[in-house]
Amino acid sequence: MSEQNTHFGFETVPEHEKAERVRGVFSSVASKYDVMNDLMSAGMHRLWKAFTIQIAAVRLDIKDRKRTPSSLEMSPESRELSR
Repeated sequence: MSEQNTHFGFETVPEHEKAERVRGVFSSVASKYDVMNDLMSAGMHRLWKAFTIQIAAVRLDIKDRKRTPSSLEMSPESRELSR
C-alpha cells in the first residue's frame, strides 16, 4: 500500500510529514508573533482582542481567582486572546 500525500504550501508531501512541517512554521514565527501582528494591523489587533474579551464578559471568580465558565481562551500556549 502506498503512502498518502497531502499539500503543504506549494509542495506535495507525505501525510506523516505535514504535522512536523506545520509545527516548524509556527515555531519559527512564535517569538515575533506580536510584532508581526502590530505591523500588519497597525496595532489594531490589540484593540480587537480587548474588544472581544470585553463583549465575551470574561471575568474571574473573586473568591478563588479561578476562571468562571464564561472564560475565553483561544490559544493557551501563546496566551493569545486569553483571559
